[in-house]
Amino acid sequence: MLSSIARNPRNLAVLFICSIAVLVGSVLLISPVQLPVILYKLALVLVSGVVGLIFDYLFFPYSVPSGYLSKDWRNDPDANGDDGIPDYTICDGYILAFCTALLRRALIVTAFVIAVALGL
Repeated sequence: MLSSIARNPRNLAVLFICSIAVLVGSVLLISPVQLPVILYKLALVLVSGVVGLIFDYLFFPYSVPSGYLSKDWRNDPDANGDDGIPDYTICDGYILAFCTALLRRALIVTAFVIAVALGL
């Protein structure tokens, strides 16, 4: 099991889903009244992440991270990088701008999620 996770980290999703199922099941057994509250708070946090992403799109429309890639990723959405080289390279001289756009987006979404989570 651990060797398959080491080869493909996306296999961790199965582990996370199983952990979530066990936790939700334990909440149902211990206090079933709390399940709607948990789902409500989870929905609020997810919505805040989406609102943060929309905020980033609205206020920085010309600085989307995919704009710094040398070819459009939408032309080949099934690229999986099996050959060991990046499927989509960053344009020459724009690595710092690409990293800045990624960091900006992550910070904005994180700020929205934290703001809503603190309000809960």
